[in-house]
Amino acid sequence: MRHIQIASIMNLLMPFYLILIPTLLFSQEWVNATGQWVIYNITPEQAFYKAKDVARKEAVRKVLGTHIQQSAVVRNATFAGEFIYAFAYGHIIEEEIEKVEVQIRQNQMNEMPTLTCIIEMRCQVFEEKGQPDPSFKVKTELNSYSFTDGEEMIVNVRATQNCYITVLNISATDDIYVLFPNRFRRNNKVLAEEIVEFPSREDRDMGLRFRVHALPGHKQDREYIKVLATKKPIGFLDEIDEESGLKKFKNDKYALTELAHWLTTIPINERAEDLVSYIVVER
Repeated sequence: MRHIQIASIMNLLMPFYLILIPTLLFSQEWVNATGQWVIYNITPEQAFYKAKDVARKEAVRKVLGTHIQQSAVVRNATFAGEFIYAFAYGHIIEEEIEKVEVQIRQNQMNEMPTLTCIIEMRCQVFEEKGQPDPSFKVKTELNSYSFTDGEEMIVNVRATQNCYITVLNISATDDIYVLFPNRFRRNNKVLAEEIVEFPSREDRDMGLRFRVHALPGHKQDREYIKVLATKKPIGFLDEIDEESGLKKFKNDKYALTELAHWLTTIPINERAEDLVSYIVVER
């Protein structure tokens, strides 16, 4: 992740293996969706990504209706369900942008006109079957949910069962980086109800620190920490690039759908997920 800096860490890649599930456990459907976002106090690029997330939500809702993860609640003044991967039973595994335009809109003659970014997309939504294990939960807390550029982030995770933890960062530009496991801590098995800190004090003493940064020219960015807990050891795609000492999903344009493809290989009753968002503001 371009926004997280790690001191003295290289060669983080390690072998991973996928767990496959029978195709009978899911169905897929293509739908059209539209998203829009007003370009106000943000850059056109930021509006583009926000409009794209709105379209993704619409696509999932068209397929799944109201069958949405119950834990997608208001947290830290942010609706966690605003991001597509807070949806427990559906993931977008393919997406195609068909049209992007900026329109000038004025609802009333006495109002100032506004610029709005509008995106039209086709999305292939993966609908999972079955039910999650109600006794298997994972909770994530950050040391802050609003950071100034350059501040250090610490992630705390607690799961209700013995499991294997993977911590991801999803940037404001949809890049995805693997924060844990890493070179310092390859063993990602944790015990039930154990509070695990990333990076730990020992990690930080060894040079592993997560520092968040706003994108150049942006006054404020919203990013996400996604934590995945699995009952069995699992891994990512075999080919994951490394950038500045971090594993990174290599296809920038399709990193989110790449993640969704990978998640669909893990049975829903074998995993628990949590998602928290945070703000980074320029110094």
